[in-house]
Amino acid sequence: MFTHIIIGLAMSFWGSLPIGMISLLVVETTVNENYRKGLWVALGASLVECVQAFIAIAILGLVAENEELKELIKQIVTWIAVPILLYLGWGHLKSDGQVKKRAKEKKGLHSFWKGFIISSLNMLAIPYWLVWGSIFMAQGQLIPSYFNITIFATGVGVGTFLAMLFYVLLGVFAKERLQGYYIWFNRVVGVLFWGLAVLLIIQLLI
Repeated sequence: MFTHIIIGLAMSFWGSLPIGMISLLVVETTVNENYRKGLWVALGASLVECVQAFIAIAILGLVAENEELKELIKQIVTWIAVPILLYLGWGHLKSDGQVKKRAKEKKGLHSFWKGFIISSLNMLAIPYWLVWGSIFMAQGQLIPSYFNITIFATGVGVGTFLAMLFYVLLGVFAKERLQGYYIWFNRVVGVLFWGLAVLLIIQLLI
């Protein structure tokens, strides 16, 4: 049991550290709103990662042997993610720099669902856990019982949250040095969201 939670925590933390649309959203929320809402985004994303890991390990055999099903799921999720990323990018590019003022009217729950939805559209999560799950199962370190998978998925959720906590702290650090430059920060974030959307489209076409 201890091994399962450590493996889940370590692989999730390591896999979540590279910057992506979720970590970018956490930093953006922390800078433009506050660290509490950044934590809500992180929590929503972590819960989704936990569920994705559980699903991936539970159906590992089925999905791993059916390449057509895997590719179909990837394409569906990608085409859903692209317009959302474009919308987020456009929202930041046209920002007038008054996000902080409007942020007071938002509720923490909204930030939670924002993290929940964006994390749900991460098409790399399930393939990531399919690969690592198959490796650890082949080594006998991951036993595919529902109890062990639940423990493993719990470790995944904790690892993801710890990685996102790093980005919350990064956002707090950046916020203290971005006073008066929010409009430019939003421009950069908007371009990065659009860049991620373009990368997803390229992956579909090649």
